[in-house]
Amino acid sequence: MFVPLFVAVDAIGVLPLFVALTADYDPKKLLRLIFQSIVTASFVTLGFLFFGQNILRFLGVTVHDFMIGGGILLLTISLGDLLTGEKSQRQADQETIGAVPIGVPLIAGPAVLTTTIVLANQNGQMVTAVAVLANVLIAGIVFMFSRPITK
Repeated sequence: MFVPLFVAVDAIGVLPLFVALTADYDPKKLLRLIFQSIVTASFVTLGFLFFGQNILRFLGVTVHDFMIGGGILLLTISLGDLLTGEKSQRQADQETIGAVPIGVPLIAGPAVLTTTIVLANQNGQMVTAVAVLANVLIAGIVFMFSRPITK
């Protein structure tokens, strides 16, 4: 269960975006931002783990529908980036950048949420919760050492 979530979180793949977003942060502010992103990603993922299926069921959405919808969303974003050749540059709010976009969707994105639901159906919620928390903490550790890693 750890490996699929490790691939879905993709802390190493997200690292360049994290470094670009936090290039001008001092070390103290960076630690606060990392903590904010870990807490946000943990709450969102665990909330989705424990309540997501009920919400999806209430809305009449199956796990497979959610997987297909997430894939289509990622496809349209990717095609937009490929076809236009430019990405919209919006300045992130310095106080909430840990929650959005780093916590969600960079750490706890559609792949993590979908993988969490699938693994919970196969192995149970508690084991999945432990694997999710372990992977989010690993992402936080990777982010803490982002400057030495990039050097």
